[in-house]
Amino acid sequence: MGEFKKTLVKQYPRQGTGLTPDNIYWKNFKFPITVQEFGCADFVHFSSDGDYFAVTASARVKVYTCINNEISKGLSKFSKTAFGGRFRKDGRLLCAGSEDTNVRVFDVNNKHLLREFKGHDRPVHRCDFTADGFRVASFSDDRTVALWDVGGEARLHALEGHTDYVRAGACSPASADVVVSGGYDHAVRVWDARTGTCTEKMDHGGPVEAVLVLPTGGLVVSAEGRRLVTGSLDRRLKIIDTASYQPVHTLEYPSPILSVGIAPDDSKIVVGMSDGLVSIQDRKPEPAGETAERRPARRAFRHKTDTVSQPVRSEEDEKASAAPIRQQLDNYDRHLRRFEFSRALDAVMERQVTRKQPERAVAVMQELLRRGALSAAVAGRPALSVRKLCTFVGKHLSQPRFSLTLLDAAEVIVEAYSDRVGRGDPDLDLALDGLRAAVEKHSEYLESLYALQGGLDMLLAAAAAGDGKKLAETPAVESSEKMEVEAVTAS
Repeated sequence: MGEFKKTLVKQYPRQGTGLTPDNIYWKNFKFPITVQEFGCADFVHFSSDGDYFAVTASARVKVYTCINNEISKGLSKFSKTAFGGRFRKDGRLLCAGSEDTNVRVFDVNNKHLLREFKGHDRPVHRCDFTADGFRVASFSDDRTVALWDVGGEARLHALEGHTDYVRAGACSPASADVVVSGGYDHAVRVWDARTGTCTEKMDHGGPVEAVLVLPTGGLVVSAEGRRLVTGSLDRRLKIIDTASYQPVHTLEYPSPILSVGIAPDDSKIVVGMSDGLVSIQDRKPEPAGETAERRPARRAFRHKTDTVSQPVRSEEDEKASAAPIRQQLDNYDRHLRRFEFSRALDAVMERQVTRKQPERAVAVMQELLRRGALSAAVAGRPALSVRKLCTFVGKHLSQPRFSLTLLDAAEVIVEAYSDRVGRGDPDLDLALDGLRAAVEKHSEYLESLYALQGGLDMLLAAAAAGDGKKLAETPAVESSEKMEVEAVTAS
């Protein structure tokens, strides 16, 4: 029996830029430690010295120690959900808002409740200490921003101007008299804490969920090699270059991101998610006495030494090395070798394959089409498996490198399940409807391309005909001009 021929997986050039210093820097983190909270992780904040970080979730604020990532303190003097716990600059006090409309100030060391500011009519989602540490600004759903005196426990100002919920806010770290707020009325306002007046208003164009005042005190920083970190409900954390405001690196998480905190020295990333998961990642330490400049040279020297100092091989070793080496096969090739077509297709429909190596899944489909076995591989599947197939085909159908194979695969899937459409299986109907919509969209795309190609062909043909006509007329013009010159000379 001949040797089994492995499935040919075409290698395509990787899209995007190569490895950059930002990629190397932000990939140099350990495997994340995850902590499960009882409610969504609303806010993460690091103390200015980087020794602690606070996670606000459910009806408490937990203070973690950065050295061992363990809970050091638990602040739970809340009757309802807590929001936006922030440290003061010295790390000794922490303020937090609440769904019960009150703002609380805690002593972090002994967990005592020092102040409770009452005056808002609706929940307070964010609060912050001013730069001098003597006042607290609170941002509430009652459309106001309040300034509180920590020492006297009195409200100094009620800043009015927003026309919808105020869910975002921060105080300037460079000035004790500058407060910034953002609301669902699409407005970002800058307030003077001395007079309680709005000095600047900007239209954001959409509801504002977070604002950041940069360490320099400006809202927009000049290009100084700094980075902004953003989290989103699409489960991606992006590092943004403030010079071009383009993402330079992306990290993915298992759930929608609600809050992000980074240690002052970039040694730790803490991400809070909507399902209560908190991801904690520490930066990998550099080996002692080793730098990035020395590491490649040392590797090259070790490789050179190993190559030179190879042992002398005997005749028995030569015979053993001449023996045939057992072929290493991937899971899908093992199933194909045993004619287990359905299992081979299942092996490449795993999430890690479809997301990171879709070319392998397409290669297996192409091999099954070549063998005429794709119909048998897709038949008799539950609705969830059919939906996974249809989603993959519809997602990658528009890519030119996959379109021919996936169009044939889509036809096979539709033929295999056409008799089950409309028979009380909504998941199957939804999957096939999605596949049909993807094929129709691809057909419209091809029609527009063909129309564009036809128009370009007409233009090129007309241009070529015009050039040929000019070339044909050029000798006649030259000869007529020559005859006129000769006639004038003769006269």
